[in-house]
Amino acid sequence: MWRNLVSELFEDAEFSDPADPRDVEQIEAAFALTLPGELKSLLGESDGILAHYGTAIVWPTDEMLDQNRLFRESADLAELYMPFDGLLFFGAEGDGSQFGYRVLDGRIRETSWIFKWDHESDNREWFAGGLADYLKRSVPTEN
Repeated sequence: MWRNLVSELFEDAEFSDPADPRDVEQIEAAFALTLPGELKSLLGESDGILAHYGTAIVWPTDEMLDQNRLFRESADLAELYMPFDGLLFFGAEGDGSQFGYRVLDGRIRETSWIFKWDHESDNREWFAGGLADYLKRSVPTEN
């Protein structure tokens, strides 16, 4: 399902082998969260997705783990930005902006919104109403 959708949206989509379920469990354990079913389903088809000139629109599980640990644990980032406990990042744009599920009261709701975090302003704004919507909105538009 996810490979078909992404292939329709991005002609240069690159897929990986499915994620190891233990890697998904490791992310959940590290942040005491349950990943949304839609993200688990996508990772079950491909452990990350590259598209639009190699942009990691969905990170592989090891990068999700590393990036979220960095943003939550770095003393340097804590001095620059608001806390990141309210987001679980899973992908990025080529300009440094990142995308994450909203974490509220220590959990990600199954129908959770996806927010875009701007690294220059620390602005966090609503971007999409779920993973399929995120992928559709991530398609670059011609100017």
